[in-house]
Amino acid sequence: MKNEERVFIIALLIITLLMTTLGFHFSRGAKILPLLSGVATSVMMIVLLLMVCSAKIAAWYQKFETQSVSSAEVTNNGGKKKEVSVVAWFSGCVAAIYFLGFMAGIALFLFLFLKVWAKESWLLSLLSSAVVLGVVYFTFVYILRVPLHEGILFE
Repeated sequence: MKNEERVFIIALLIITLLMTTLGFHFSRGAKILPLLSGVATSVMMIVLLLMVCSAKIAAWYQKFETQSVSSAEVTNNGGKKKEVSVVAWFSGCVAAIYFLGFMAGIALFLFLFLKVWAKESWLLSLLSSAVVLGVVYFTFVYILRVPLHEGILFE
């Protein structure tokens, strides 16, 4: 299993480094995000590769984790329910964005997630959704002038 992990991580690292290298060809303003995310992702891939290749590094990392990333824990029914829940919430978020658009979909998803799954108060759920909506609008639409998906229901 470790050989497959190594090959997979190396392949992801190569793809990430290629994408980061391509970011240098963008204009000055457009290259910031690809370079920052590419470098951060490459560093994470290198750390993962070192953990897979070295038992000492993996043991050192386990000090910071309550449960090891590479442990062979058998998933019980509670774990499977949690995985299904995560997939369902993620799928719902994607569907909301597709049908309602990015702005409405993200706000609706965050509100429902906080209210239903996290069982937060109405005030915190509404306030968090409004703040995230404002930050996303200000960052992407106002500053970066990125056209966000408007949703097939609002086209």
